[in-house]
Amino acid sequence: MSHSQTPLGEGVDEYLVALRVEKGLSPNTITAYERDLRQYMAFLSGAEPSDETVAAYVSALRQEKMADSTISRKVASVKGLHRFLVTEDMWTVDPTALVDTPRRPDPFPKALTVDEAISLVESPDSETTAGRRDAALLEFLYGTGARVSEAVGLDFGQLDLTDRVVIVTG
Repeated sequence: MSHSQTPLGEGVDEYLVALRVEKGLSPNTITAYERDLRQYMAFLSGAEPSDETVAAYVSALRQEKMADSTISRKVASVKGLHRFLVTEDMWTVDPTALVDTPRRPDPFPKALTVDEAISLVESPDSETTAGRRDAALLEFLYGTGARVSEAVGLDFGQLDLTDRVVIVTG
């Protein structure tokens, strides 16, 4: 994404690079932030960010009847951008400083019981190749706590079958 035609757009570009390089965020997270910031820039439509415009943006998100978790992520993206701009001396005032982020529900899912976990791992048909793959993937996910996107994004080089170690990044 290139917003470089405006000072704020240049800041967005630099912020996304910083998230990728300095924070090491996953490509999926960077994509979500980029989408959120593109929406924010479109809302501003060239207007200068201020306490009022940011509050209007949050209000517009709420009117779209988005889930609190979605609004929270979008607001976090915008707040992170403005904190970055102030920290990097690209902006003098953070217009999001007084904006409250909606409370997110508990991000942790309820843990499965041992019987539920066994049932889940044993549910694929072990007579088929796809079933054995699915069972292995389910056991890997349950045993490591990895996200699905992290598991399916693994490269063979991240597996050490001799020492039974896997390096998961995300």
